[in-house]
Amino acid sequence: MKEAQIKITEVSKNTMKVGDLAEKTGKTVRALRLYEELGLLEPSGRTKGQFRVYQEDAVYRVLWISKLQVLGFTLPQIKDLLSLQAQGSMGSQIMGKIRQVYAKKLKETQNIIAQMKTLEKELIASVQFLESCAHCHRTSIPHDCTHDCQRADKDQAPELIKGFNRQESLTEETHTPQEALC
Repeated sequence: MKEAQIKITEVSKNTMKVGDLAEKTGKTVRALRLYEELGLLEPSGRTKGQFRVYQEDAVYRVLWISKLQVLGFTLPQIKDLLSLQAQGSMGSQIMGKIRQVYAKKLKETQNIIAQMKTLEKELIASVQFLESCAHCHRTSIPHDCTHDCQRADKDQAPELIKGFNRQESLTEETHTPQEALC
């Protein structure tokens, strides 16, 4: 069995230890070791004391991994992207495959952004609607508020407010809130 050759190197201004890499990228040393274990990150060598040493390009690799994770890629999916390089295809073919993956993720991201913009508008409307509740002196239980509210516009309440209403069953008798707890 052939042992892997470990390049012994000195830490210089062009290299950094794993702790330095963690500090520069905002990742934990444990996360960086996991990336190494999964084949996502490789040290450029080790010191005589067996500390991992990384080149500056490792910072870009870790930041790339982080961005892909924020986009929803799992570590195995990121490894699959990296494995495209090992397939021996021409650069343009590899980049074409990566472009397809990124284009699909772009479409997913655009859909999520559209949903978030809609939810943002709903939250703004809900906060504005609820501002009047600070001046309400009714003694209703909170889940009765939207049902018993005296506001003239309560029927135009945002869905995030309407969904807070108490649901009443058609088959159950109506109980007071205290009876329902018993």
